[in-house]
Amino acid sequence: TGRPKGVGVSHASAVHLALVQQNAFFYTSNTKTLQFASISFDASISEFGCTFAEGSTLIICENKDLTEVEKV
Repeated sequence: TGRPKGVGVSHASAVHLALVQQNAFFYTSNTKTLQFASISFDASISEFGCTFAEGSTLIICENKDLTEVEKV
């Protein structure tokens, strides 16, 4: 249709999702997460939410660095 489609998600739902995923993925304060998903992709919210909910470290690198990671 040419019109953007979107779904409204409340902040409470986003926080709940982050907390559930944090437990499911065994995040601790020592966990280091590589921000791999593009910030424009909604799955990137999981990387941010889980990491920050636990007080972990989020590692952000440039696309050229991710290309090197993919080769390994």
